[in-house]
Amino acid sequence: IISGFNLMLEQTSYRPCLVFAGNKGWHSETDKIIELHSEYKKLIYIFHSVSDQELNLLYRHCYCLVQASLYEGYGLPVVEAMQHHKPVVCSNGGSLPEVGGEFCLYFDPYKPNELYQTLISLLSSTELYTKTVNHIKTNYKPITWTESAMQLLEILLS
Repeated sequence: IISGFNLMLEQTSYRPCLVFAGNKGWHSETDKIIELHSEYKKLIYIFHSVSDQELNLLYRHCYCLVQASLYEGYGLPVVEAMQHHKPVVCSNGGSLPEVGGEFCLYFDPYKPNELYQTLISLLSSTELYTKTVNHIKTNYKPITWTESAMQLLEILLS
């Protein structure tokens, strides 16, 4: 994410804020890279251990979610962002394409330029942004916990 964000700062006049939310410690090297960045606490922020209420506020006020996982157990942030009708830019690895389906914009997490290009296309086109938001609002139906449990039960019994 930082590499794609750096490309945006170097090659465009866009200056969006980049917010990381979640518990510290998943990847301490990444934390250090973020905290040593020249834009840390100017354009880049980290919020650790956010409450559900704070997370809801972040989703309501974000432009989009960027989920760059190489491997993701389920992809709950993708679901949460779409429940808030926010565009999701996520990696094409792990379970994320299955979770995000046709509603997300995808990039290869090993290619920062793909993230950069995807973000620029979303930031520079009000039409693309609005179309993506409207598609989510109109067509996205999150799976319920009951439906998820029934699907798991079907798999286990087959």
